[in-house]
Amino acid sequence: MGNSLENLSVYNTALKISDLAWNIFETIPRHNYSTAIQFLDAVDSIGANIAEGYGRGTFRDMKHFLAIEQGSL
Repeated sequence: MGNSLENLSVYNTALKISDLAWNIFETIPRHNYSTAIQFLDAVDSIGANIAEGYGRGTFRDMKHFLAIEQGSL
C-alpha cells in the first residue's frame, strides 16, 4: 500500500489545487469563459500527468510526465 498513487503527497496536493481551481472558476465572469476554461484545463492536467507518469512504471516515463506537469503549473 505504500507505493499507491493515492499515498503520494504531490498527487493529493494536485487534487486539492484542482478543487480550489473549480471554486475560483465559479467566480470568474462568463465574458472571460475561454480563459477560465484554459485555467481549469491546466490545473486539472497536473494531477492527470502525475497519475499517468506514475502508472508507466519507469523512472524515464515518470520524469517525462512530471516535466509536462510542471508546464501546467
